[in-house]
Amino acid sequence: MVDEILNFNRCDKLSDAGVILIADAISDKLPHLKKLDLDFSRCLKVTEISISYLASKIGQRLKSLENLSLHFSWCAHMSDKEVTFLALNISNHLKSLTQLKLEFDGYLRGFV
Repeated sequence: MVDEILNFNRCDKLSDAGVILIADAISDKLPHLKKLDLDFSRCLKVTEISISYLASKIGQRLKSLENLSLHFSWCAHMSDKEVTFLALNISNHLKSLTQLKLEFDGYLRGFV
């Protein structure tokens, strides 16, 4: 398998524990992915803890990624710190990347 698309948009019950399990499964079982598309838009229980963990796993383990799409639109717990951490992991570790799509529409920490 070289492509993985997972849509968790509006999953009210998805928490940090779930995102960490997803990050571990993807990085451990699918290290040769070429395309990864993860949508966590409006997952209001997802916090900076799992976002940082996900960024680390993607950066450290998915060296073959060519196309990466991450959606965090309207996530209440997204901050500039996580966006920066994610960007650094991508730029420092994913040298095969040719396409990148990051969505952070409407994240307003403390307003949701």
